[in-house]
Amino acid sequence: MRYHRPKAQLFAVLSVLWLFPSLGALLILVLGFSVWRQAESLRVMLATTRFEQWVALLVLLLHPIFHGLARYYRKNETPRPIPAEKEEG
Repeated sequence: MRYHRPKAQLFAVLSVLWLFPSLGALLILVLGFSVWRQAESLRVMLATTRFEQWVALLVLLLHPIFHGLARYYRKNETPRPIPAEKEEG
């Protein structure tokens, strides 16, 4: 009988596949870095941050969350047996 951890597998796949949106988010942040560098204060920097930069920050924050959940469920989720396929006929 084979076993699996569905939540661990879900977050592991999300963690791997989330690399692609994270790379795009990094590109957005790098291209907009010059605006932040010219800001005089933190308040001005936050005020000049565009919507797509906020979304890019959110995308980057989700990546370690997915990775952490994958590790957590890999360690703590009890393995479940894979259900046998229904017989046709």
